[in-house]
Amino acid sequence: MDFLDSLKDIKKDMLKDKAASSAPKKPKKRNPNRDEFKDIFRDDDSSSQSESGLDGAEDGEFDVAKESIAARENRLKDEFLKYVDAANIKKLND
Repeated sequence: MDFLDSLKDIKKDMLKDKAASSAPKKPKKRNPNRDEFKDIFRDDDSSSQSESGLDGAEDGEFDVAKESIAARENRLKDEFLKYVDAANIKKLND
């Protein structure tokens, strides 16, 4: 029985080590630079955006709850295509 007791003690130690290694991880800190992504369409040259016709994007605020999924997809697709046109982005294979 002495051998089995030592195995149980080893197992307990291993479980403690495993629990300590998988301790709750610290939550990631929020990146303050993440807001830069929101400013993609608000570059310094806002004149080029006004020319591209982003009239539906008033201050970037939309009532998402009232907007249907299809309407949201169409709005985002149109907004992206206008951005691509304004930025002179071209396809590689066409």
